[in-house]
Amino acid sequence: MTSIRLMGFAAGALFLVSSAGHAQTPQAPGKALPMGQAPSKVLPQSQVPGKIRIALMPQGTGTGAGHYTCGWVRYFGVTPHARASKEREAKALKLVEWFGGKVNNEYVFQKMLMLDLGVPFCTTPLNNDKDIIAFYDKWVGGADIINKQASLAVTKDVIAPWFGEWNETNNQAWQSIFLGKVTAEAGLKASADKWNELKKQG
Repeated sequence: MTSIRLMGFAAGALFLVSSAGHAQTPQAPGKALPMGQAPSKVLPQSQVPGKIRIALMPQGTGTGAGHYTCGWVRYFGVTPHARASKEREAKALKLVEWFGGKVNNEYVFQKMLMLDLGVPFCTTPLNNDKDIIAFYDKWVGGADIINKQASLAVTKDVIAPWFGEWNETNNQAWQSIFLGKVTAEAGLKASADKWNELKKQG
């Protein structure tokens, strides 16, 4: 049976991509496939695999126009509960190392996410990995365009130059509200005060 590698929701429909690389037609959420049958045996096959290639982001016009995109990182954290016990903390840190670091000097998890699910990574040494390069060659037309786009990544300061700095305070404020540490009014005031402070600094 063909294994399912990726499931994603778009416009209320479920799209399936089989391990053979075939894009499937939409399947209504909640409608199960016949027991024991692979999607490739039940759903019509797409006619476009191997014919679609990635391109740089649209350049736009005006001052500062370019093929830019937002840069992101994958964040992993350890909770206070985990840190309260040396045994739990050690296990949690080992798990974080698996997710975000190396295993036997290799980026195993990041590579697995890319090859199995097409989820990009932040660990640039993988750009030179032969399996990653082969993946790009097969699915997007080569690694050159991917690496070019990555070189044009910028921080998400789309609202103001200091948006990223303000958003740290804003995220902390919302977390405190959800945890019941502060009232909604106090949290929003802290967020607004930081915004006004940074705005005055320019």
